[in-house]
Amino acid sequence: MNNDFVTYSKKQLDEWAQKKLKPLFIYTNSEKKIEHIIGDFNEYGFELKVGDSISENLPFIDALLPIQDDELLLDYIQTPNHQYASIQIKSYLNGHVIFITNTTKHAHEIQEIQQNRNELCLAMNKIKDLLYELNY
Repeated sequence: MNNDFVTYSKKQLDEWAQKKLKPLFIYTNSEKKIEHIIGDFNEYGFELKVGDSISENLPFIDALLPIQDDELLLDYIQTPNHQYASIQIKSYLNGHVIFITNTTKHAHEIQEIQQNRNELCLAMNKIKDLLYELNY
């Protein structure tokens, strides 16, 4: 029964991750050519093909390669189809693994919080100005 639970849990976690994060893995070799793609690149508006240069469809990533550290994280990058993504780049063998997850929902939540904060600041400034006028 314990193995059944572990198998079931892994399956549920995988399904949840696929549904919520929509992960995309891309492996590029040392010449910045795409060797492997795992996941749905259409989700992000990318047009990728094994054998293509990373610069053809992801020029913003091409400019970062090779990365100087073992890993690089870019949060809330807007993709061609207006989704937001977290992009993690790791050195692997003689190339790089590019791991992309969908962060659109979180990015919209952050935008809403920032908008509410801005509106609150404006309201506070108006109150401050009214108080100033009342005192003089």
